[in-house]
Amino acid sequence: MQAAMRYALAPGCVLLAALAYHSPVGPMFSLAGLFVIAALVTGWFGGAGPGFLAAVLATLLVPRLITVSYPLLGGFLDLPRFITFSIVGVAVGWWGFRRRQVEAELREYRERCELALGAGDAGFWDWTVEGDRLYVSPRLLELFGIAPGTTINGRGDLFRRVSMPNEDRAVMNRMVAEHFAGKTERVELAYRVLAQGEVRWIHSMGRATRDSTGRVVRWNGAVRDVSESKRAETALRESEERYALAMEAAGEGYVDADIETDTFVTSERLNEIFGIPRGTRFTGRRDFLRYFRFYADEDAANYADMIRAVETPGGPDRYAFEFRIVLPSEEMRWLSTRGKVVRDATGRAHRRVGVVADITARKVAEEALRESQERFARAVAGSADGVWDIDLVGRSVYFSPRTRELCGVPPGPEVVPLDGWFESLPLHPEDLPRRFAAVQAHLSGKAPAYDGEFRFLQPDGVYRWRHLHGVCVRDASGKPLRMAGSMSDVDARRRAEEALRESEERYELAMAASESGYWDWHIPTNRYFVSPRSFELGGYARDTTWSNRDEYRANINMHPEDLVRWEAARQELFDGTGERLSMEVRYMVRGETRWHLLHAICMRDDTGKVVRWSGSTTDITERKLAEEGLRESEQRYELAMAASESGYWDWHVPTDRYLASRRAFEMGGFDFDEWSSREHFRTRTNMHPEDFAKWEAARNELFAGTGDRLAMEVRYLVRGETRWHSLQAICVRDDTGKVMRWTGSTTDITARKAAEQGLRAMEEKLRQSQRLEAMGTLAGGIAHDFNNILGAILGYGEMAQRGVPKGSRLARDLDSIMVAGERGRSLVERVLAFSRSAVGEVVPVHVESVVREVLDQVSSKVPAGVAVHSMLHAGSAAVLGDATQVHQVVSNLVTNAVQAMPSHGTLRVELAIERIEVPSTATIGARGAGEYVVLRVSDTGSGIAPDIVDRIFDPFFTTKEVGTGTGLGLSLVHGIVTELGGAIDVQSAVGAGSTFVVYLPRSGDAAEPAEERVEEESVFPRGEGRCILIVDDEEPLVLLAARALEDLGYEPIGFTSGAAALAAFRADPGRFDALITDERMPEMSGSDLIREVRGMGSSMPVVLMSGYLGSHAGLPEGADEVLQKPLSVRDLATSLARALRL
Repeated sequence: MQAAMRYALAPGCVLLAALAYHSPVGPMFSLAGLFVIAALVTGWFGGAGPGFLAAVLATLLVPRLITVSYPLLGGFLDLPRFITFSIVGVAVGWWGFRRRQVEAELREYRERCELALGAGDAGFWDWTVEGDRLYVSPRLLELFGIAPGTTINGRGDLFRRVSMPNEDRAVMNRMVAEHFAGKTERVELAYRVLAQGEVRWIHSMGRATRDSTGRVVRWNGAVRDVSESKRAETALRESEERYALAMEAAGEGYVDADIETDTFVTSERLNEIFGIPRGTRFTGRRDFLRYFRFYADEDAANYADMIRAVETPGGPDRYAFEFRIVLPSEEMRWLSTRGKVVRDATGRAHRRVGVVADITARKVAEEALRESQERFARAVAGSADGVWDIDLVGRSVYFSPRTRELCGVPPGPEVVPLDGWFESLPLHPEDLPRRFAAVQAHLSGKAPAYDGEFRFLQPDGVYRWRHLHGVCVRDASGKPLRMAGSMSDVDARRRAEEALRESEERYELAMAASESGYWDWHIPTNRYFVSPRSFELGGYARDTTWSNRDEYRANINMHPEDLVRWEAARQELFDGTGERLSMEVRYMVRGETRWHLLHAICMRDDTGKVVRWSGSTTDITERKLAEEGLRESEQRYELAMAASESGYWDWHVPTDRYLASRRAFEMGGFDFDEWSSREHFRTRTNMHPEDFAKWEAARNELFAGTGDRLAMEVRYLVRGETRWHSLQAICVRDDTGKVMRWTGSTTDITARKAAEQGLRAMEEKLRQSQRLEAMGTLAGGIAHDFNNILGAILGYGEMAQRGVPKGSRLARDLDSIMVAGERGRSLVERVLAFSRSAVGEVVPVHVESVVREVLDQVSSKVPAGVAVHSMLHAGSAAVLGDATQVHQVVSNLVTNAVQAMPSHGTLRVELAIERIEVPSTATIGARGAGEYVVLRVSDTGSGIAPDIVDRIFDPFFTTKEVGTGTGLGLSLVHGIVTELGGAIDVQSAVGAGSTFVVYLPRSGDAAEPAEERVEEESVFPRGEGRCILIVDDEEPLVLLAARALEDLGYEPIGFTSGAAALAAFRADPGRFDALITDERMPEMSGSDLIREVRGMGSSMPVVLMSGYLGSHAGLPEGADEVLQKPLSVRDLATSLARALRL
């Protein structure tokens, strides 16, 4: 198509030239010149072919327009002009074609460049020297930190905007100048720029374009951000420098082995490590191995395995292992080698480069450290002392388990933060200053060590003495880095020392006061001395004397049995090598038994023969009486445990002997028996299987660890009943930590668990009640606004019906509108009832008559297969409320029951009086003590799934099909019953049916209501010109009420603002005969308006309208009538007439 159009240019241009020649301006041009122009234009725009065609046409046309003075070739061809036209057309056409071709190629090239540069990360520039025209890409502006869209006016403007170090700018200018001078083929360099607050490395490459004289006419190129590579190069260079320094400082040797040629090059340091003379060169790896031998076969095997793995194709790229060698000097060395393997594309290794380090000193130190640690661990484990270590730099503290025990703190982590740790230790307040002073004295260098004895509070509430000793480690400047030491239990020694001191004091006092008696028998001479106090304690006069031991034996009044024991023990001591004897014996003193404690010591000569026998006697009767009292107390404790409500058990693990108390058997549901072993217990226990598995797992974990106590709450299956028990147990371990005894108690906590479950259920019911109350408030607010809309629809619809012929299409349409409006009214009434906002009078309601009325209404709608049974025995019992609300409760429950049985089933409705003595909770609400009217509605339908029982009272929740239910029925029941102070219980089983039980507090009795007779009123009372003040914030409702009242003969005056209506009333109070006002209005509510009107002393009748009265019950203060929106003309006329007493 394009070719045809180009060739069409030829005849067109030739024709235009001919027409121009014959035009009024034609004589001003040469005909040949016009045709030359035609051929030129055709060739320029069409190409060589169309240009040649134009030349042919012009040649054929010229002889017909002018007379030719020379003969035509063949009688028709003007050869000179043909040649001229052809040359012009073809030459210009070919040149135009080439120009367009070059332009297309250039355009395509530029598009490719822009696409390539746009896809890459580079920016580019193009500078035309003449005119200083510069193009820069957006990416270049971004790399240089120049705002996008900035206009750059020349090369100088660009470099003025770029921030770079002066040295980089100087290098760039020099290299560009050299390139412009023709000294370099291109300019390529990297330099730094400051862009957006950070330094970037930019790589730039450019090339100049020159004219025929060599002068630069154009300069273009590209830039790229190379910051990451520059940083990597810098890091690599620094790493290589660090590696070189590290190699030099580490004293490692290196090896470079060419696997293919078996070239093996080592450093002098490596030769030195292997004990090889410096300057030694090797013909290969085997030659190198000749200079040393491996310490053990496993070292040689490890080395061979490494070489084999390295030389295997596809093997590891790196290797590292440690081995031992024996130097020529027979010295063993530990060496560590690591390296890298270079492989070709097939994975074949052809080079191995690595380093070798002498780690003998480290290995020796590690071995010594390991041995030291093992010795230390054994010492700590076997020692009665605790170990501690304080890291003053890292701010942490290591306390061994024994240290924690000695400090009186519970088991915990061995390493804890230093801050606050020592402040938490239970140190005696009096010892705190001494401990602080001792620590500071050592840390400051005034004391060579930290040493002291301090008291720590133990778990049993007693302070016990501990000895602390430690030293600190310091740096070169003397600054303490850490302090470590030990803690010993010196309580017994301190108490012994204290006791010794006290004993010495007591001895001195005793000797002075003769509270204790003593004797001394010098055996070689048989001299026997008895102190006066000793005689007194024995029941003798203080001045009695015995000259020898025979007199003592003849007169002593020690109990005969104890005297025999004492003499036998003394003789055994004398015959042996011992020196001390202690015994508690009885004395018969003045007819009373007294207990004495005898301590004696013998002294021997060089042959071991006893030469002296001395001792003391102390009356310990009071102590023995106390011990006897303690034994009786222990016996009483055993009896108390036997009578306790808790049971206990005791398992002696080594012998597997198992004992359980009578109460434990009783609580477990067994007759009292003896279980010989714990395996007997395992096979017979009736603990819940799940809990028994948990208990056994926890016990095994405790036995495997270091703890000693376990507590758990478990279930027992006792005679078909689940009982909760609390188990408390403790284990006793031997010195190795092995459990030797497992003892515990069991307590029945079923009542407590039941109380906790009841509390959780009550909390859940409270949350559900709060949720329903919130949704009810929201629904009431929505219903108010919807009532206003329905009021306008029903009101105007009712008016429109008056003037429409019955049976007409318009009448039918209006009837449909009214039916839809009434359905909306019904829905709003249900929403308002749900939100407890419907206006109703609280009076005693005869419940049985309401239930009977509902059953009469439902009986005609029940499917044929559903049987209805009623048992109504409430008589005249009444509840305080609204009869309509009670009707809605019964109707909704009965309707739901019928709908649950679509084809067949049984509906049971029961009504009775019940008295509740003990308060209890229900599914909804709670039942307090008192008398209730109880309604039961049961069905045999599909039942309610357990997972949705908690949601059935939620507003708008329904399981019925779309169009069948609104989801407001049960929520309405919930709201009304809650408002009446009642409760609801629900029992349901899927496939078996449901039962709803409603408890309503009884409020005395009520007479059964008489049947009401409804008369159709065809004529409404007339207003007789009375002036009515109408107030509603909805203007359509104001106009509707005004129009209705006007038709009834009233003079209505309407306002959409309570404030405006009040102003009108104040201006002329006597003008208005009645007030009709909406309750919920902005700025001033209907109640506020009524209050203001009554405050002015007006007693005119007031009718209050509202679709939502919130929590109001009965008539609001000041209102004579209350109308529920949406209201009809009949309701408005009747209520107003009643207020005006017409």
